[in-house]
Amino acid sequence: MALLPFWTKELTPEIVKKAESELGETPEVKQKSLEELRKLIESEEGFQIPTDDSFLLRFLRAKKYDVKRSFKCLKIYYGLKSMYPEILNKVPSDIKSLLEKNIVYLTMKRGYNAEGVLIFLDAWPHRVNGVHIVNEPPFFTFTFNMIKPMLSRKMKNRIHFHGDNLESLYKYFPVEILPQQLGGLAGQKEFQEYHTSILDRQKLGEKLSEFVYKGVKYP
Repeated sequence: MALLPFWTKELTPEIVKKAESELGETPEVKQKSLEELRKLIESEEGFQIPTDDSFLLRFLRAKKYDVKRSFKCLKIYYGLKSMYPEILNKVPSDIKSLLEKNIVYLTMKRGYNAEGVLIFLDAWPHRVNGVHIVNEPPFFTFTFNMIKPMLSRKMKNRIHFHGDNLESLYKYFPVEILPQQLGGLAGQKEFQEYHTSILDRQKLGEKLSEFVYKGVKYP
């Protein structure tokens, strides 16, 4: 099956099916949840944020359409943006120099299971439902083993260590979308496509950076 593009205006049939099976998303659930979430936002004093469907759906899907948890996540998200605006309340043009370093890369095509793949070079590839770590130093594994008993079973199952065995990484991610530094086929062309796709969203970034939290207007 051909790999799906990361950016799509509408959900593909494959992603619609995945959203329904994993999140319980249906047109009815989506509409009802959006309405409930907007009511919570409107009733929160001193809290003004974007309320368009595409933005709110990010939080609803992240919390499997649990509206109260989605609202809590929204408040935490904007709370952090208000506390650390110099780090978290950025627009695409603010991070142009970081993009040009080619150490962060969002693949332009999705993985085997239609998941988005964000890669931090010299660190780890990361996906929504899992964290994959390569070339980890011995002390990292030792430290992780100390905290592992405190993690839930679900979280333990989502963390994968590959060491220098990139073949094991390829079981989770197509080589077509991985950068050459990880033995993949994505080169400078793909990095440039990623840079362009982010910088082209300047207006969206500016919209999301404007909000009111606890009565204080940002930026």
